[in-house]
Amino acid sequence: MLAEDIAWCCRREEISAILCTTGGLRSAELLPYLDFDLLRAARKPLCGFSDITSLLLGVYLRAGMVTFHGPTAVPSMGDADGIDSYAAAGLLATWRPGGPRVLRAPTATSVESPRWEVEDHRPRSRTAAGPWRALTPGVGRGRLVGGHLSTVVSLLGTPYCPRTTGCLVFLETNEFEVAVIRRDLATLAAAGFFRGAAGLVFGRTPCADRPDDLDQCLRDLAADHGLPALTDVDLGHTVPITTVPIGVMASLDTGRAMLRIDETAVLARETQRVKDRATMSSGTPPRRTL
Repeated sequence: MLAEDIAWCCRREEISAILCTTGGLRSAELLPYLDFDLLRAARKPLCGFSDITSLLLGVYLRAGMVTFHGPTAVPSMGDADGIDSYAAAGLLATWRPGGPRVLRAPTATSVESPRWEVEDHRPRSRTAAGPWRALTPGVGRGRLVGGHLSTVVSLLGTPYCPRTTGCLVFLETNEFEVAVIRRDLATLAAAGFFRGAAGLVFGRTPCADRPDDLDQCLRDLAADHGLPALTDVDLGHTVPITTVPIGVMASLDTGRAMLRIDETAVLARETQRVKDRATMSSGTPPRRTL
């Protein structure tokens, strides 16, 4: 993907959303070349996960618009048996107007990784999905901010790393070594990333080599910062995947294992566009941060 590709999508009337093909390692390279004014004017949903976190957070901050941590075309939709119905329904529901919506765990999940780059046509095998689990008790409310753990770490010190005061932080990872996950979480904590946050939501990590140690690490982190924490949420590198709108108000209740979207992403984007027009007409640059 090139920055010109994103600009081309923004200019085409027949394109209503930008769904990334897959992740990788290089999306941060695009950030200095993106036309954030064009993205703000187009207001087209931008969706992806993993390394795409760089684009999602960069556009959220610099264009002042909601972005979507959710499916990508190949890993999420390229299976022999098609896109998972839970993932499809969640993505479309997040893009539609409507009132508050409670996100719920799927009934089944898969830990397989078909080799879609070499025409692997095996249908996925699935097992019953476990529930989302509370690690520390409590409730919290704030704007959803986060993404792929190591990608967020790589944005520290850049203009594309969000402030999280008053926010519900969500993180996911495809790393299986708990020692590496601990290191990344400690790096974020040392940078003040969790200071003043309203809560923590962590993704399902079925391949973690020491799941009990990961639970304890997350529990200690949440306790140190006074955060209600929920884990095993179907974010990012899972099948199926839950779509999370970055920048939208949400509520967390770990006692009920509940994450609720409190405003529609469409409404949030339209409201921001009105604010941008008003501030630009007054000669004041629009706010692009939290």
